[in-house]
Amino acid sequence: MKIRFDEQGFGDETRTIPWDDVSVVGIRTTSEGPFREDVFWQFVIRGDAFFELPGSLIDGAALDVMQEQLAGLDSRNRVGWGRSCASRVGPCGYGGACPLVPRCDI
Repeated sequence: MKIRFDEQGFGDETRTIPWDDVSVVGIRTTSEGPFREDVFWQFVIRGDAFFELPGSLIDGAALDVMQEQLAGLDSRNRVGWGRSCASRVGPCGYGGACPLVPRCDI
């Protein structure tokens, strides 16, 4: 899966989510690493839509775009959470705490 991140928003070839529609960004970690995906970015979209992206889909360039478009997004939280060995959900400094809701992929 390839996700595009640019000044309009992010998404794949079938759907783009505008940055203005993103209300909360969070990170979920699991205890399944280091040999399995264990960091997930959570996005709450206005209108109560929710989904997660595996951390492996969000590279440095994507993170740069997110920081430009989402004022207050704090990549230091990502580094701290990425080192977690426990299952946790936490905020990334944009929009407050990410609610605990069922996992839903894009």
